[in-house]
Amino acid sequence: MTIDVTEALAAFTALAAAITAVGAAKLGPAGIAVAFKWVKGAIFG
Repeated sequence: MTIDVTEALAAFTALAAAITAVGAAKLGPAGIAVAFKWVKGAIFG
């Protein structure tokens, strides 16, 4: 008896890619906000 895990592995890979994309989407704007705040502080501070 053989258990086929191909579909499960593909679904897991897709899920991991989605989680990575969401993490990057959250970190991008946060990084921009921090950089903007730092530059603003450097200019007006």
